[in-house]
Amino acid sequence: MDKSSSVIAALDAGKLPSTQQLSHFFNWLRDVAITNVEPSVQAELSSQGRVLANDIRRILDAYTQFLNNKNGSPFTV
Repeated sequence: MDKSSSVIAALDAGKLPSTQQLSHFFNWLRDVAITNVEPSVQAELSSQGRVLANDIRRILDAYTQFLNNKNGSPFTV
C-alpha cells in the first residue's frame, strides 16, 4: 500500500511520480493487487476477470516500454 501512497502523494503535491516510484507501484500492482491468472486460480476468476487481469498486465507492460524509451534507462516491472 505504501507504493500507491507515494505515487498519490506526488500527484497530490502537483508533481509527477518518479520513475522509481512508478516502478515500485507497477511491481506492487503486478505482484499483489492483480490476481495471477494461473490454472489453479482460474476457478476464482470469471472469464471476464481473467481477460481484465491480462489486459491490465499488458497495459503495465506498455507503460514500462514507454518509460524505457522515454528515459533511455532500464525500467523494470
